[in-house]
Amino acid sequence: MKIVFHDPADEPTLQAAFAQAKSKVSGADKVNASPWQFDLFVSYSHQDKLEVDYLVKIIKEVRPSARVFLDRMELQPGAVWQQHLFEVIDQSRKVMAVFSPQYLASKVCLDEYNIAHFRHRESPDGVLEPIYLHTAPLPTYMKLVQFIDAREGDWSQLAKAAKQLAATL
Repeated sequence: MKIVFHDPADEPTLQAAFAQAKSKVSGADKVNASPWQFDLFVSYSHQDKLEVDYLVKIIKEVRPSARVFLDRMELQPGAVWQQHLFEVIDQSRKVMAVFSPQYLASKVCLDEYNIAHFRHRESPDGVLEPIYLHTAPLPTYMKLVQFIDAREGDWSQLAKAAKQLAATL
């Protein structure tokens, strides 16, 4: 921005006014800034990629500004990915866990869930937003958190689940 003045005596007053206006704008950005790097971390089995991509697509349609962490899109090749995933879970406001037999068989998925579950228990607003994609014998501790039922990968139920989850972001 350029300030033009005709009387040199006005320069200090105009510079002070400009500095005050600039600090208000900068301060507003800081007040509205989210403490979270991501709004949603997606914990899923890669074997459920098709359904997960559909869920994320609907979430982004409903909440275009949502910052969604999907490992395939965010991880750098050759990076220490597992530690990075755990750190990102801590930097995400919500975690969508997509339950399926493949999810329950994955050590990485269960680790992600357990970290999110710990945060969920300590958060007044909750962190976990599980979606039950395909029937599987859920361990008792997973049944403790209310899930959205979209079995058996029914597309209309998935769309409904995605919209419901997007409303929490």
